[in-house]
Amino acid sequence: MLEYEKIVTRELCIDDDLLRAQDEIIRERLLAAVDDANKADHTAHFLKPEIYALNQCIYLASNVVLFGSNRTALESTINSTRKNPALADLDPTTVVTVTALYYLIRRAELSPKTSDAERKKLCKLLGGFDKINWFLTEDAMRFLGIKPAAKRT
Repeated sequence: MLEYEKIVTRELCIDDDLLRAQDEIIRERLLAAVDDANKADHTAHFLKPEIYALNQCIYLASNVVLFGSNRTALESTINSTRKNPALADLDPTTVVTVTALYYLIRRAELSPKTSDAERKKLCKLLGGFDKINWFLTEDAMRFLGIKPAAKRT
């Protein structure tokens, strides 16, 4: 089990039954973010389409963390992230949120319910976050098991 998976399932204690019940909604929201990024005009949002899409994904992940975990587990995870030498220079809430997001995208990408066309869209989404190192450092990405698109299987 990779570190990002441990954080989501063991530290945050986000229940797999909860995720399974919400898989379709989560996949739809991730795919909608990709579709929104492809739209030409986001002047109403004052953001470039890619930034708007990334923001939608961060919002989704933060909701899953807040509503899927519990206060004790979340505080413990943030504290352990803060104390971890591999992550010490990073904002712990960003690490936790991005870790959950990567978990959600990979879960959707690997789901047998996801079509090939949807996988391509999710791969594009993963690539968008790759461009900005997932708001992390390359060392943190390696530690967490977040792999750039070129190295993902």
